[in-house]
Amino acid sequence: LYWGCAAADQKGRFNYSGLCHPAVEKLIAAIPNATSREEMRVHIRALDRILTWESIAIPLFYSGKDNVAAWQSLHHPEKISLYGNVMEAWWAEPTSKDSAKWD
Repeated sequence: LYWGCAAADQKGRFNYSGLCHPAVEKLIAAIPNATSREEMRVHIRALDRILTWESIAIPLFYSGKDNVAAWQSLHHPEKISLYGNVMEAWWAEPTSKDSAKWD
């Protein structure tokens, strides 16, 4: 959506710069197929170097964590996913206050 050649010439896509670079194409294909956190980190840093070198994106800040607001009835896996916070893996359990709604 942001840096791929497929989105470079399409109106309404997020590749506003029109970037179409063979190294970027390889990296955006490799990132979702990473088998470890370290491998993903290497690919993302390489992509960051290309985008910065080409003056496409200049990172302004990095938090290092996801901020998510949730209700007490929402639960999530204890183990953190390789890809960070995966909202699709959360589930809801009724609290005593909500039990009437779940019956």
